[in-house]
Amino acid sequence: MISGVVFDMDGFFHTLAQRLEGKKVIGVSGADCSGKTVLADNYARWCNDAGHRTEVAHIDDFHNPSQLRTGLDEVDVYYRNAFNYEQLISEVLEPLRTYGEVHATLTCLDLETDRYEKQVRYDIDPGAVLIVEGVLLFRSPLVDFFDATIWVQISEREELRRAQARDPANKSDIVIDNNDYGRPYLQNPS
Repeated sequence: MISGVVFDMDGFFHTLAQRLEGKKVIGVSGADCSGKTVLADNYARWCNDAGHRTEVAHIDDFHNPSQLRTGLDEVDVYYRNAFNYEQLISEVLEPLRTYGEVHATLTCLDLETDRYEKQVRYDIDPGAVLIVEGVLLFRSPLVDFFDATIWVQISEREELRRAQARDPANKSDIVIDNNDYGRPYLQNPS
């Protein structure tokens, strides 16, 4: 409920389904904290409840090991190396395009241990829809596999509000500003 108005989520998802009718692979992207995962998961649940088999693949399940995701220019390194697009393409998207279905258990990176030991199961039957959600999706060669793309837009103000709510710095004893790798400093010295 927003300002006393009840939002019709069922109607929203019904309209979205009409716009996406006939699309087999849908990409959902947006900035961090924009609600991509929540939207994709809730829409998939709605589709499945309505009798339309739908799976979600989260790009966060396809991270590269930390040694590839870190470097002096972290923004550039993250943009270029954060995700193992090749695994997503070769083990999910290409087989889905070629055979019309995917039944596989993938071994993905466990971000907690930084080892390939996380098992992720995909059962995408013929006629099912796959939603791929995450940041940095709409780039080559990944974007070529999407039949439709959805950008989840939020304002900078809302993005910051959501990021701050998630931010462990708000709950930390010590916060180090590391914007300049050569000159880190304590933000809350006491």
